[in-house]
Amino acid sequence: MDIIYAYDYPNTVQEAIPKQYKTKPLDPRKLSRNPGRGGDTPGQAVVPKDRVAHRILAKQRLKMVLEVEAGASCWAVGKKYGYSKTQINIWYRRWLNSGKKFSALLNKKAGPRKPNARYDIDQAVKELFEKGFKGPRLQLELKKRGIKASLPVIYRSLKRQNLKAPRKRKAKKKKPPPRTFPLGYLQMDTIHIQRGGPYQYSAVCAVSRLAFCRVYPELSVSNSLHFLFLCYRFFPFTITTIHTDGGSEFTFIAQHIPNANHLFSRAIEAAEKVHEISVGKPWRNGRVERFHRTIQDEFYRPLPAEQGLGVYRGQMPNYLKRYNEAREHQALGWKTPKQVLEELLGYAVTLNFELAH
Repeated sequence: MDIIYAYDYPNTVQEAIPKQYKTKPLDPRKLSRNPGRGGDTPGQAVVPKDRVAHRILAKQRLKMVLEVEAGASCWAVGKKYGYSKTQINIWYRRWLNSGKKFSALLNKKAGPRKPNARYDIDQAVKELFEKGFKGPRLQLELKKRGIKASLPVIYRSLKRQNLKAPRKRKAKKKKPPPRTFPLGYLQMDTIHIQRGGPYQYSAVCAVSRLAFCRVYPELSVSNSLHFLFLCYRFFPFTITTIHTDGGSEFTFIAQHIPNANHLFSRAIEAAEKVHEISVGKPWRNGRVERFHRTIQDEFYRPLPAEQGLGVYRGQMPNYLKRYNEAREHQALGWKTPKQVLEELLGYAVTLNFELAH
């Protein structure tokens, strides 16, 4: 049948409803000329219950439920009008539960009856977010507390509490296949903690992500050699390759000095090891670069600004112990670097974190 709208035949609506169930007359001026979804304000589409066709259907349903009320069975009424007895019973129960209101027989609004928002996790998400947990790590901490939530649910909770703005993502580029490293391959680099010093030397095992670092007052060849010898003592496996960038504390390549053999490279060669150098390619040192980002977020930023060399060296062993033995890493399948290393070696190892003091 063709649908007739209230703004074309306003009186038809009232005639289609029995006298005892009539509602207030509809004002055609408040109805939109755009029949569809929405409200009854000007410029919006007509609500389905304001359509003449829907009210006519409700009138037919009222006729059926009144027959059931008079004593007919739902099966007999359904057979008479071409509906199942279950549907007749649903309309009848809905009509009774509403106090025999005509509006109960109108079509219900589509959509969920209950909100889908997980307000129960807001407090836990806020607490963990303020402690520095983000993304999958926040999801893992919630799981430890017995709360199961997907990453989109956690993001909506953060957005609902105005804790996180949406991050602008750049267009993804095709990444080369991941490079595999042998056990004993170290990536080494330095970072500036403060302008003018001190500086941190860092070394990360490319396979197990076991990390070691120490703070020095300046970048120099002597400090590079001292840190190299500490690495030999800290890592419980045979180091075969050391990868660095083109910094002057490691090599003369970036300075374009011909026939120059850096003391750092000579020390590595004397120990019968390989020194790989990548100039202007920080992604080749990705393991140690990621360690620098983590230690800046978790160690340096929580500390008061402009700390001395003694403060950094005094607290560094405790942080390295937590990073290597207690902190789970997503890249390692939520295992610690020490666990992965012991699985590779096949025996338990002891790490001397006091070397970072």
